[in-house]
Amino acid sequence: MQKFEITATATFNPGTKLQLTKEQAAPRLHNLNDLGKGVYAVVRRVQFKVGEVIGHEGELPKSFASLVEASASGTSGTSGPTVDDLKKALTEKGIDFPKKANKGELQKLLEEAEKAAADKAAAIKAKALEMNELEEADFNALPPAEQDKLLADAEEALGK
Repeated sequence: MQKFEITATATFNPGTKLQLTKEQAAPRLHNLNDLGKGVYAVVRRVQFKVGEVIGHEGELPKSFASLVEASASGTSGTSGPTVDDLKKALTEKGIDFPKKANKGELQKLLEEAEKAAADKAAAIKAKALEMNELEEADFNALPPAEQDKLLADAEEALGK
């Protein structure tokens, strides 16, 4: 079975075979038939929430493309940060995102923000080197407090 992380609420119809943890199966047992070894057949529709990792037998319907993401882990768990982790990181950076954004969309927004921050930091450092006629090695040899002052001056100069 291939593992998938749910990135938007997903509903599975009767006849679907899923691999679930005991914790995932317990509240849904009235809708599942236990086939053993953590594998269950769906007998009545079941839903899974964002962040859950499930195993699915066979090919997923195309309609599930935006609802799940293949998990890098072969057995269980999730790969990388969770949707909640990504939302928290974006919120901490003051970045707005659609409430229904999936993991891939959130990851892309975060990567773009991190790249923009790195580009800005590089531009500020380049300006500090230029303004003070320093080579990078000379700048790096300065005490941290002096580096911070030069960077602040360069950032102010770029802002004007």
